Amino acid sequence: MPGMFLLDKGELVGSFRHESSSDRPLYEAFVRTSLQLSRKEPTGSQP
Repeated sequence: MPGMFLLDKGELVGSFRHESSSDRPLYEAFVRTSLQLSRKEPTGSQP
């Protein structure tokens, strides 16, 4: 099945795997959410 993947600086930060060929993700929301999650600092890190 088709899918889409988002890489940021060589790291996989998001993926969407279609369950059927008619699935249509919300592309802009996928990119925004994936990048926001990838840029958050890990929990428990100290400045």
